[in-house]
Amino acid sequence: MVKSGRLGRNVIFNVILTLSQIIIPIITFPYISRVLLPEGTGIYDFLNSFIGYFSMFAMLGVSTYAIKACAVNRDNKIELTKTVHEILILTSISTLIAIICLICCMFFIEKINNNIITAAVIAIGLFSQTFGMSWLCSAMEQYAFISIKSLIFNILNLILIFIFVKNRDDLLIYAVIVSASTFLSNVTNVFYLKKYFYFKPQKNYNLKKHILPLLIFFCFTLSTTIYTNIDRVMIGFMLNDEAVGLYSASYKICHIISTVIISIGAVLLPRLSYYISQGRKEEFFNIIRKAVNIVLVLAVPSIIYFEFYAADSVLLFLGDNYAGSITSMQILLPTILLIGLSNLIGIQYLVPLGKEKHVMFSTLIGAVVDVVLNASLIYFIGIEGTAIGTLVAEFSVFLYQFIIIGKERKEFIKNINIKTIIYIFLLTVPMLLILKCVLDLGSLWNFIISVLCFGVFYIIALLLSKNEIIKLAINIFKRESKEKVSDNKIDKNGTAINNETEKKVEEKVSVDKN
Repeated sequence: MVKSGRLGRNVIFNVILTLSQIIIPIITFPYISRVLLPEGTGIYDFLNSFIGYFSMFAMLGVSTYAIKACAVNRDNKIELTKTVHEILILTSISTLIAIICLICCMFFIEKINNNIITAAVIAIGLFSQTFGMSWLCSAMEQYAFISIKSLIFNILNLILIFIFVKNRDDLLIYAVIVSASTFLSNVTNVFYLKKYFYFKPQKNYNLKKHILPLLIFFCFTLSTTIYTNIDRVMIGFMLNDEAVGLYSASYKICHIISTVIISIGAVLLPRLSYYISQGRKEEFFNIIRKAVNIVLVLAVPSIIYFEFYAADSVLLFLGDNYAGSITSMQILLPTILLIGLSNLIGIQYLVPLGKEKHVMFSTLIGAVVDVVLNASLIYFIGIEGTAIGTLVAEFSVFLYQFIIIGKERKEFIKNINIKTIIYIFLLTVPMLLILKCVLDLGSLWNFIISVLCFGVFYIIALLLSKNEIIKLAINIFKRESKEKVSDNKIDKNGTAINNETEKKVEEKVSVDKN
């Protein structure tokens, strides 16, 4: 059985994971951008995006489907083992096909062949995900392990990058560090997860039952990958490496911000799938409603702040060489909210209910919109055209999903705290306008002062509107403290005992007295 209090613990561990995924890139991204320059980062991002399509084919949409399939069977080790083995067999076949196709492209596409060693190194890291079983970690809700492991490898990455990556010629060294870290992280997963399933082959594998849902998730992943990666691939083929680097800079800044929003989904999916399998719809929708409010409260202020301070942020963290990415970043900022909401509706709502085909259709629409707009706008207005295409594509995905959920829309908008959004606008926008007019202390001090002022007014807005995100945070810590006391009481010998042991002790005392 799943302990209800563990969700709060998962949130805390996922906050740790998210902070490491944000803080480390905040440190490494500006450094790498300044060292490798737009051209170097452009080459890496182009290769990473291009090879990502082959890695995506190898994964067959497993990342999302396997979380759901394993979460449902996690209380039955035999069934869980069979599920894990079946998924690994299918991904092994798809990985072999993908590797053969990629090798052909490396030799016959000139832009890839010119950087073939770097491409091969990147491929090793990406393809290691096919056996890393990170999906099983999520299905078993092992967020403590995920968080600690990720933190260790992220810090190791950071140290190695600062030691060995010193100039534009160190692009290959950078690729080796990132890929080696990814590879070792996936190997670590295998050793940790062996306690949850049997390595010994089982009888009566049923591969067929996975094929249709995997194909649906594959189409979903394909369409998602197209409209998240195709922009950099198209820029690379239609413009140049420097343009890829400039666009990637603006995209990555928005991606770092949206990581906080999407991380909520990483915690929710296993629990939501479990609730649906148990028929507990009230708990299911209760979590969904809270998640919608959290997405709004985090995404809206992020968009507001960086629309005003996009230039200061880019120049401060990336340098003057990336000034050309400011406008595209401002265009992309609304995608933070759109991605957060569509991830919530699609992955956290439709997927647990078994409506994956609608998620697939929504991302197919987004992919088509993105490709069409990119093809027509890149030549005319460059990377800003790509940003417009991405924004419209994300809006198309969200709109389709919001329409398709029909009557259930009321469950999503039922408890939205509109007052919080109004207070945030009324308090922060005038303050930012005033600061933009009076502050002229350079990018560093402009950024520091504006962040501090914005943070104060943002917290005031949350308190004035009595937003539940404050209550939720307090309740999580209170519940965790109570559970720690009740689950870890100490006997007279100083030994920790749980509630079951405590009951047995009480029963024994009662018998002895009688």
